Amino acid sequence: MRAYSTGGEGLDTALRADSTDDGGEYANPVWGEWIELHDGTDAVAHYASGELDGRAAITRRPRGDGAAWYVSCVLEPDGMIALFREVLADVGLPARARTDIHLEAVTRSDDTTDYTFVLNHGRGELTVDVPEGAHDLLGGIRTGDRLTLPRFGAAVLATPRAGAAPFITLSEPTDSRSTD
Repeated sequence: MRAYSTGGEGLDTALRADSTDDGGEYANPVWGEWIELHDGTDAVAHYASGELDGRAAITRRPRGDGAAWYVSCVLEPDGMIALFREVLADVGLPARARTDIHLEAVTRSDDTTDYTFVLNHGRGELTVDVPEGAHDLLGGIRTGDRLTLPRFGAAVLATPRAGAAPFITLSEPTDSRSTD
C-alpha cells in the first residue's frame, strides 16, 4: 500500500463509513492520505468529499487469525468511536454503549486479583458502573455497583480474579445512585 499525504490546514473532507452499522459520515478536518489498495486489502471507509472523494480512507487486511487496520485521516470523535466499535466487533470483543473521552479504565491481573484502574481525566464528575463489592485501594472503601469519580479522580479497584476483566461502563446520567 502506498500513501500520499494531501494534508494541510483547513482540509475540508468528509468520510463515509461503508461497513459500520450506522453507515455514518464523519468529518476529517485535519489531513488525509491518498491510498492505493493492493489485492487482499479491503476499503472499510471512503472519502465522501473534497480532493480525495471516492478514495479509500480506512482499510483492513486480514492476516492469519487477525487483521491489520489503517486509518489515513484524523477523524472527529464520533467517527473514531464508530471505527473502534467496528474493530472490536471484528475480533469479538464488547464495546461500551456509552463513552466519554475523559474516562479511562484499564485492568491488570496477578494470579488471584484483577486490579482495575479507573481514571477521570475531565473537569466534571463521572459515575461508572463497577463490580459490586470491589475494594477501592486508593479510597479504602468497598464499592456498591456504582462509583463516582470527582474531577481528575482515580480509583484502583481490586476484585477476585475473573475469567474476563471487569467491564467498567458509564452509568446512565438520569440515575443518581452512586457510591463515593
